[in-house]
Order: sequence, then structure tokens, then C-alpha cells
Amino acid sequence: MRKIWMVSSSDRSIARELVETLGISTVLADILAKRGIKTPREAVSFLRPSLLSLPSPFLFRDITKALERLALAREREEKVLVYGDYDVDGVTSTALVYRVLIDLGFKAVTYIPSRQEEGYGLHQEAIARAAQAGVKVLITVDCGITATEEVAYATAAGIDVIITDHHEPPEILPAALAVLNPKCEPAYPFQELAGVGVAFKLVQALLEEIGRPGAEKEVLDLVALGTIADVVPLIGENRILVHYGLKKMQEAPLLGLEVLLEECGLRGKELKAGQIAFMVAPRINAAGRLDSARKGLELLLTGKGERALELARELTKENLARQRLEQEILAKAVEQIEQGPLPKVIVISGSGWHHGVIGIVASRLVERYYRPVFIMGEEGEEAKGSARGIPGYHVLEQLKTQAHLLHKFGGHRQAAGFSLAVKDIAHLRAALNEQAEFLAQEVFQEVLKIDCVLKPTVLTVGLEQELEKLAPYGFGNPSPVLAVKEMPVHRIEAVGQEGKHLKLHLGEDGYLGGIAFRQGERLEELADKPALDLAFNLELNTFQGQERVQVVVKDIEDAAIWSGEGLAASEAAAALDSPGPGFHDPDVNGTSYAYQGREGLAQFYCLLQAAAKMENPFLWDVQEEQRQALQIFEELGFIRCLGGSRRIMLELLPVKGKLSLESSLRYRCSKV
Repeated sequence: MRKIWMVSSSDRSIARELVETLGISTVLADILAKRGIKTPREAVSFLRPSLLSLPSPFLFRDITKALERLALAREREEKVLVYGDYDVDGVTSTALVYRVLIDLGFKAVTYIPSRQEEGYGLHQEAIARAAQAGVKVLITVDCGITATEEVAYATAAGIDVIITDHHEPPEILPAALAVLNPKCEPAYPFQELAGVGVAFKLVQALLEEIGRPGAEKEVLDLVALGTIADVVPLIGENRILVHYGLKKMQEAPLLGLEVLLEECGLRGKELKAGQIAFMVAPRINAAGRLDSARKGLELLLTGKGERALELARELTKENLARQRLEQEILAKAVEQIEQGPLPKVIVISGSGWHHGVIGIVASRLVERYYRPVFIMGEEGEEAKGSARGIPGYHVLEQLKTQAHLLHKFGGHRQAAGFSLAVKDIAHLRAALNEQAEFLAQEVFQEVLKIDCVLKPTVLTVGLEQELEKLAPYGFGNPSPVLAVKEMPVHRIEAVGQEGKHLKLHLGEDGYLGGIAFRQGERLEELADKPALDLAFNLELNTFQGQERVQVVVKDIEDAAIWSGEGLAASEAAAALDSPGPGFHDPDVNGTSYAYQGREGLAQFYCLLQAAAKMENPFLWDVQEEQRQALQIFEELGFIRCLGGSRRIMLELLPVKGKLSLESSLRYRCSKV
């Protein structure tokens, strides 16, 4: 099925204001406006992520209860159990909380249930064993929000439960000592944290309460890994955590992560979220999918280089085994689906299909058919399944309509897990497809969202470098999709194993390179076309010291099916022969300072210098009105924020030469 190329519209007045105030290009300003940015201040917050912008963990209503109970456990030397999950989000959450507790002198232990033998979440058998072992406090990470019976069981067994979770809460919450979940917190400004993000808020508050604010920066690489892997929106707080976590991963990762990066061929390279998602995270995930997640957890906790190397290699082998199994199940699934007409909702099952792999297969099938997928592995009389959705189709809500058929289910809009009797699979298939008839037919038509339609001459290294300021890319903040209408084609050839991919030489003389992955079968269809419509991401390719841009094709058509109110405006923008002026100092004569002005900033900086002379890094009891000034200094490279919330740890940095306040985007915004 062909995709519709949708060019969204934007408020041109917003884009113009961003260009005039911030000195960014028309292309970048247009993309920001299309992604919901309405003011220069919002644009700066997006383009310049800052740890100073993180919401306070003390906004969680139960945080004080959790901290008081943990302080008591530390004082009494009580055993604290960190109870996690077997996916990357759960493993990194477990490693993060355990590492911090051990560093602070707690008696801590960990537990991750087996995917095959126990399944997701809290289990009474594990709680009973914990009680027998003398556990007095149980901290859930990436689970627990629906575990009403299990929490009651733990409480009766003399264990206080602190829940940290990010999944959708039920109407009646478990009666835990404390519940930390942004989806239960009307005062918390960001609800899309991953499980590891919620765990981070607990340790951030704990470290500040104990007198070590800033120490949480040591685990930001774990936060980034879990956040990227869990496919939560990379906006808001997630964007800040991933931005700084990738830096930590690149400059000074934990030992196990450093060895794993080396195993992936990424050590010493500039890291991108996509590399972590497709190369690093699957290796951690592989252990929990096929066997036990303990190997992944041990890798993230070990302090021994030889053991880390051994574990990293074992995880690579398990990931290869997972890939082979995935391909086998995928082939069987495709064979099933293509025996008849394509339904609106794909519901398939197979005997012995590994429960740890079918979720990935479901994602592959969504990519292939653009249909919601419910896939199950049959084990005797029971089937365990995974569901993946498409935009406009809420898999969890659809499962709720069939709750009478299901033994267990849970998840969110785009992904869910469930179980039912094998005899009820046909009923589920019929019911879900019957429900789909009430949905708008447009839901099942794949739409490719185009950010900008441009002329080929605009595709330069400078444009790629400026668009990179939108990174880290991921769910909720995808890499910009650009398009060119009637791009001249010099030559197309098949490349890769069995000619699976297409190599494109574009422009009259083939000056612009491109790659179309898994499009090799279209060589005959496209080879003789003098020009093609292209939708693509722009990437930088460095070869023998030379930097050139190349296009990574998202879709390619002789004549695309276009739609959208923004097409005419985007075509007008395509008349530009350059990406724009880039970052520059706009004319600000006659503007007034809305914040503190130069003198106020200079006086504040002198206070910071005095504090740094006593000790550097140093603790600072930050006042809310000071945050903007601190962010300006951070952007200029005067200071580095190491962490904290009410009290922050700052490091004054050496300043080389003279720096203009005008080079700070935040300073420009403060004057508008």
C-alpha cells in the first residue's frame, strides 16, 4: 500500500519570530513551529537542554514518606529489596537504584522475575522468599502500580512497599507506603517518564536529602539507556535526561556499559539515541527475552573488567540467537497473514512461539503491513501475547473491550501484553476486527509526515548540522523528514547482501548520495526514471576526512500522493537557495532587559565566583529567580550544573577569552 505524504502546516508568524529573535534558519524555525513550539523561550528550552530545568522530585506527594522510610532503613541496617523487570527499562532502573543505595551504605539486594517462569510484575512467591530473607523495605522499579493484592500481601508480611512506576494506574491504587508515578501526580509537570526516569527521581531526592546533591549525574548513562529503550517520547524531561545521559555515556560510562559500547563498535564515537536503541539496548534485552535478565543486570553492576567483557560477549551471542529466532517466527507469521486478505487487525498465533520474542515480531509486522498486531505464543491450553498499535488505534483500550476473554492484560496506547485460553483466540480475532469497523478508515492508511519540502541546493552540511540541534531523536521527536519533488536521478544500483538495498546517485551529475534500505526489489521499477519524489532523513557521511551529506530514504515514488495544508507554504520555503543565516547576533539595539540585564548578571556571577573560591564544585541554595541566570551562564560555558534540585551542585569553569552575552540564546530571549 502506498503512503500518503502529508505536509503539515505551521504558523508562519511563529517561525518568523524564531528566525528574528534567535537567528536560526527558516527551515529549523519552520520545523520547530510544526512541532508545537510557540515562543522563542520554548525554542531555547528545546534547543538548549539544561539539568537546571528538571522538575523537582519533591513535587511527588509521597516522596517525603519514601525518604523517611529509607532513612530509617539505613539507620536500622534493614535489608532493602529493589524489585525490577526484565526489559531494559526495568534492568537499568534496578541497577540505578541498587548502585545508589549501596553507595549510601544501605543493605540492598535485587530481584528480577523470570519472563518465562513468572512473567511481569510483583509475585507473592517472590515476596514470601523476601520476607523469609529478612527484607523490610521493597522498592518496585518499572512495575507495581497495578499490584494491589501483592502489595497487601507484602504489607501483611511486614514489608513496607515503595512503588516507582510509570505505567497507567488503576482507579484504586495499591495501598503501598509510597507511590511515585507521574501519571498519579497532578502537580508533576511531565507524565511521560520511563520507569528508569521515575527511579531517578527517587534517587535524586534521596541524594539531596542525605547531603549529596549532584551525585545523581553518575547514573545518567543508565537513565538514558533505559529511557531510549522504552520508547517514551524524547521531549520535555526525557529529552534533558537523554541529552546529558548520552554525554555521560560518551565521556565516562559505567564500566559494564563502556565494555558493551566497545563490543558494539561505538566506544570513543559520538553517540546518538538511534545507535543505543538498535545496537546497545537489544543486547541487554536479549538476556531477559530468552533466558534471565541477571546477565544484563550484572554487566551494569560489575566492577571487574574481565567479567564485564565476558558478559558483553555472552549478551552479543544471545542477541544473535534472538535475531535468528525472531526471523523464524516472522517468516511463519507472514506466511499465516498472506494466506488470505489483509484484515484491519492482525491476530495470529503459533505453537511454541517464544514469548520473549513475539513483541519484536509484532513491531516488524506493524512496519510491514501498517496494521495493529496481536501475536501470541501457544503453550498448551494458554496463549501469551504481545500487541503493537498504529496511530489512532489504542491497543490497551481495545483489549479492555475484550476483558471477558482475557486472563491478564496491561500496557498502554501503543503496546500491551495479555494472556488468554487458546480456544478463545478465534473469538478475540473476530471481536477486534468487528470493533475496527467502527473506526475511521483513515486510521488504516499509512501517512508519512513531511517536515519540509526543499530544493536540492538546500541540502548542505550546514543544514544537517543545524538540524542536528533537534537531537536526540526518537519517539515523539523523530529525525526531520525532508522531501524533494522531482529530484534528478543520475544512477540507481542494488547493493548489500542479495541486493536488498538501493544506492542512489542523485542530481544531474550524481553529486548527492543516498541509500534506500530494504528497497532492492524496486530496482527495475525505478532505475529508468529521470526524476523521483524523495522523502528522507539527512545524514552526515565522513569519508577520508571529507564531510558530505547523504539522504536516507524513507519513501521513494515516481509521483508521490501529496496531502496537507502545509504543502504550498513548504513549497514556498523550498525557493530558498540556502538553509538560512544560521546562528548569528541579531540587531538588538533599543531592546530592554526583561531579566537582570548585564549589571545584574555580572553581580550574580561575582557571587558564584566567591563561592567557588571556597570550594569548587560547590553547593548553591538556588532561588527560582536565579535559574534563568544560571542557565545563561551554563549556555556560555561559565558553569556546569552537576545535579540537585532545591540545592544544586555547581562547578565554575575556566573562561578563555572574552565571551559575548549575545551568543546565549537564553540571554536574547530575556530581552524580548
